[in-house]
Amino acid sequence: MICLVGTEITFRATAYLDNRCDWIQRPFTRTCLQLLCAIILPFWVMYKADQWVYVHLGFQRAFPFLGLYILFLNIYYICCYLLYKDQNNFAPSDQFKQTILVNKGINQVPLSVSMISHIKREGNHVYIVTFEEQAFVTMQTLDEMQQSLNPKFFFRANRQVIVNYSACIHFGPDEHRKIKLEITPKTASPIIIGQRKVKAFKEWMER
Repeated sequence: MICLVGTEITFRATAYLDNRCDWIQRPFTRTCLQLLCAIILPFWVMYKADQWVYVHLGFQRAFPFLGLYILFLNIYYICCYLLYKDQNNFAPSDQFKQTILVNKGINQVPLSVSMISHIKREGNHVYIVTFEEQAFVTMQTLDEMQQSLNPKFFFRANRQVIVNYSACIHFGPDEHRKIKLEITPKTASPIIIGQRKVKAFKEWMER
């Protein structure tokens, strides 16, 4: 029971940190937080529980083994994390589409993603716009398009537009700490990137 409690604390702490402090972006901070929340905290709880069991129930102390158990859990997690990361790095291009079916009249034709300048939603329709200023209707939603395109080359600027990296010309500040983005072919109005996405957009642009 003590080991189960320690396992649950370790799992929850690690899952929480995975969502809020990435190993790659903040390695030192993540290491310190992992040590504090997923090793020291569960070990302290297990140590206190083991002490209570020894005093009140008379069971033999399991103090050294509890520490090794928590350490083993964290080593196991790190190994799984590195293995999963390597698998993702080896097959990124396979999981994203290279061509997309678009409507041309009554027919559907394949369109290479390299030809896409941006994808926009207008009303209930989603349009794929090429660098040659051709616009095609697609039956997919903007969310579905975002999931099928490689995020290295395509960025979800806002709720209405996904842009290709190669289409971006320049950007500048807008009101309320937003960004105005100009792309090619030129759109009727600049593409606005909200304050929450400004940092991610600049990191995406800098490569």
